[in-house]
Amino acid sequence: MTTTLVLGELIDNVLADVSREAVTAAAALGGDIVLGLVSPDPSAVVDQIGLVGVTRVVCIAASGSDRDHEQALQAARALVADVQPDMILAGFTIRAAAFAGALAQELDLALAADVVALASTDDGITATRSIYDGRVRADIAFPAGRPVFVLIRASVWEAAATGPAAPSRSLAVEFAASHVRAVQLVRPTGDVDLTRSDVILAVGRGVGSQ
Repeated sequence: MTTTLVLGELIDNVLADVSREAVTAAAALGGDIVLGLVSPDPSAVVDQIGLVGVTRVVCIAASGSDRDHEQALQAARALVADVQPDMILAGFTIRAAAFAGALAQELDLALAADVVALASTDDGITATRSIYDGRVRADIAFPAGRPVFVLIRASVWEAAATGPAAPSRSLAVEFAASHVRAVQLVRPTGDVDLTRSDVILAVGRGVGSQ
């Protein structure tokens, strides 16, 4: 049985929709699904770990900001070492992209980003990327036997439904000092989320006041 580790992304201790979508993507491939969560207070997100498809949850307590990519890298490294997955899934977000390359290089993982489809066969994993503004779809085949790290595009898969809580446990990690310092968090106003928009119309500066 294959094992997939979903690196859950918590934003202000709330599980991001793209992480729920990653669970759905993993469930379609079959096998064991482990959800990894990193939070200053893992007990505060216990009610979020009941997702259909998740078989177990591993939580890491971390005191730093959820925007600290150095801490995220250390936590992801620890989760991979603990779970020993065949595949690692995360959302293709600015937070995951900040450490994905470093994690793949350190652990010799095959890496594919902005993936819109996944397929599994006895020969390995095939990840599909949409390129050239969606005009071309490229299939990337990863042979079996090497762990694969895939960052999925948001809003492609349905979010995993809420279900019975999966068994959870804590994983202790000694974090090295991070160079990242959170100085000020400025939240945008309004409720526009481009990642959830079906159509985005962009107008360049050349139109001026028109």
